[in-house]
Amino acid sequence: MQTNTPPGGVSYQWFRANGPTAPFQPVANGRSASYTLPSVAVADDGARFRVQVCSTRPFRCLLSNIARLNLGGPAAPVILVQPGDVSVPQWGTAVFFLGVQAANTLEVTWERSNDGGANWTPIGPGAPLPVGNGNELRFVAVAADNGAQFRAEACNVIGAQRTCVRSNSAQLEVRTIWTAPEVALDWRTDLDLPQAEPLNRGAVVNDNGTLRLLGITAPGVPEVLATGVFGRPRVVNLGGIYQWILFRDQTAGSNCGAFSGNRLNAIGLFVDVEGVIAPASPRFVVSDGPDCILDTVAAATAGGVALAVRRQSSGTPCGVRFTQQYNRATQTWSVAQVEDVPLSAAAACADASVFAERARAAPSRGLLPAPARAAVLAYESIDGGGQSWTCAATLSAAGVWSAVAPVRSNGTISPSTANVGVAMDPQGNAVLVGNAASASGTRALRIARLPVASSTWVEEASYGLTQEALLDLAADPDDGSVLMAWRDAPAAGAGFTTVFVAERAADGTWSDPLRVLEGDVDTRFPRVAMAPGGAALVTFQALDAGRFRVMGVRRGGGVFGAPAWIQAPGSPEGRFAVSPRYWFLGNSIDRLEGLPIYWRETDPADFNRTRIVRARVLPRP
Repeated sequence: MQTNTPPGGVSYQWFRANGPTAPFQPVANGRSASYTLPSVAVADDGARFRVQVCSTRPFRCLLSNIARLNLGGPAAPVILVQPGDVSVPQWGTAVFFLGVQAANTLEVTWERSNDGGANWTPIGPGAPLPVGNGNELRFVAVAADNGAQFRAEACNVIGAQRTCVRSNSAQLEVRTIWTAPEVALDWRTDLDLPQAEPLNRGAVVNDNGTLRLLGITAPGVPEVLATGVFGRPRVVNLGGIYQWILFRDQTAGSNCGAFSGNRLNAIGLFVDVEGVIAPASPRFVVSDGPDCILDTVAAATAGGVALAVRRQSSGTPCGVRFTQQYNRATQTWSVAQVEDVPLSAAAACADASVFAERARAAPSRGLLPAPARAAVLAYESIDGGGQSWTCAATLSAAGVWSAVAPVRSNGTISPSTANVGVAMDPQGNAVLVGNAASASGTRALRIARLPVASSTWVEEASYGLTQEALLDLAADPDDGSVLMAWRDAPAAGAGFTTVFVAERAADGTWSDPLRVLEGDVDTRFPRVAMAPGGAALVTFQALDAGRFRVMGVRRGGGVFGAPAWIQAPGSPEGRFAVSPRYWFLGNSIDRLEGLPIYWRETDPADFNRTRIVRARVLPRP
């Protein structure tokens, strides 16, 4: 830009305005007859310039005409909404939004930086959008995305010409609760998972008749612990020092059929102070000759191991056998105390058609003084008239089982789902939860309480149901508060079920139900783990893209966080997540750190094959 020079001494001052109505401002280096822009940028398009020329003889100043800079390209897009920081759980969907407007064709390209903005990499090509629309960057976030930054470049395009602007950068936080899943046992047939008890640091799997140990560093312990094993093993820890793995062994000549053995065996593992595990020889525990042991439950007590066995003799009703055999103090197996209870219609508990993992003995920590009651067994039965009953028996601190007694009639609900659960506090007070139906068909989740000084169950609370609930519960080992989770439809005719939780406080009051997963997402099989001090995990399976995947929610400080996927999108269907079932004695503030979560995944190419997968709980941020 240049102006004519008047006679005599002169001075120059250039002025600039950055828009059609903006005021003119002096240009810092514009004091010569001509002015050259140091560089030309998109922002310079449409800028206006003029110069003031002043003479000294005579003194006079004149302003030139206005000159407009026209770069010839399209106007720059206008960013209306900058991308904001985003926080999502692992495998949640991260969404960054850019609100932008352009006069012509808008193209937006997103960029990513993994080093705090020092270097940027484009994410795919820009995509044309209608005029005035914004744009989203949407993707599933994994742990490696935590801390990454994202920004967008928006361009206004006319033919081959384009004018672009960049947005501010925004950061992604990925909240992780669990480690990434790892395969504990690859694709096999007939894989099964155990019922874990308190302080269990691993899992035992029944692999097509072979008993295997997972998740424990055990020098000298073979991978295959026993063969000829049928049925799901039970894992019992005695204060973290002794671990007993109980399993059913089908002997030759048995008529029990696959996965129904006729002998109960155990393997003892001794854990020293450095965590080294030494195996003991398999120990013969109970033999019923030709009878079939159909199922077992076991629990660690202050005095040893409490066992309960469901047995079937040819031509006789099912019965339940109780025993407490391993004495922790003497480290010996005592003579079995056995009480066979043939169930009859007169006792309101006839055919014990359900005796499953949720109907288990309630464990004691094994680290506290022996409570007045050592364990409680509860299960559902059918009487001769087709009515369902909840039955229970208790184990005293002296190691004596009571007789089976009916707690209540449940009406005509189906017992096949074993919807009964038991939890016990360190003093021996017990809580029993189960499904019930009235004569009119109204369904409810009913809760009974057995005080430590009483032998009578007292109905304590009830939650309405739309259908029979799948449930699980656990007690805080310190104060005896109870956390319960169950699956139910949110309303009659909803077409899907979801997970609810409720808590019994130490003062005996029950909270209102809390729904932990919003949206019309079908869920099933809730599981509960509760640590000293009230920290807890609830895991369940949720339907996603036609497959059930394992999901979980963590509670700390009395508040539940957001549900998060434990399995990544696209994983094989997750089934029967058996952990968390117990609390873990770790060093973290909430004592859940390191808790292993196991589940079965089904081979999409062959539904007869499954594999065992696990993840571990990370420290709370």
